[in-house]
Amino acid sequence: MRKTLESLLILMFLSFPATAQTTDACREDVRHSKLPEHAFIDDVLGLNQPPVVFLFSQDGVDVYSATDFKAMQVFQKSGVPIANAFTVILVYQDERVRQKKIESLRKENPYYHLVNLKFATWRFELTPVWDNNVLKRKWLVAGIAYFTPVSCEPIESRMPASSQGYIEATINGKNRITGRMPPIDIPVSQRLPAAPNSVLSRALEVMRHQLESYGLPN
Repeated sequence: MRKTLESLLILMFLSFPATAQTTDACREDVRHSKLPEHAFIDDVLGLNQPPVVFLFSQDGVDVYSATDFKAMQVFQKSGVPIANAFTVILVYQDERVRQKKIESLRKENPYYHLVNLKFATWRFELTPVWDNNVLKRKWLVAGIAYFTPVSCEPIESRMPASSQGYIEATINGKNRITGRMPPIDIPVSQRLPAAPNSVLSRALEVMRHQLESYGLPN
């Protein structure tokens, strides 16, 4: 009986599919990730393969732009209505910062597998909002999603862009861990944090300068 049980346990262990979660590439990407030059990422009006451009490092986080300003400029000049929006990628390079982010997310999502979390996409939109009965346009958080490196996912679950030098960050992608989209009526809690020296505040400032340089609303 004991021998039968041992054989059954060995068989069950061998039957589990091998994943890329323990590969050297996965461990290296979790330790330090340098993003490629393009992304396969959720966006609007087909702008889902934007160039990825490094912006700055602050507080253990590398910040990248994932926004196709040239495409937005073409749409605007052609009279095509588009959302005044941009996307940034935050890569948690410092291990203490990464673990702190994992800890905070576990409080909200205790059942998610977060051990290989490495980066997040933040999308902002210039949105009309009522402020003391005055209609203003403010930059609001339009969506947040957290991801594990593609190298930490089984090869069979990766999207075609993964092998073409693209970072994969799509809402339905296999490497998406958790995330949220805001309700239609965006509450104050989902607006850009007011801290003037925060990573996100600096990212907004840099991206607004980029929008301005392309003649886009900022």
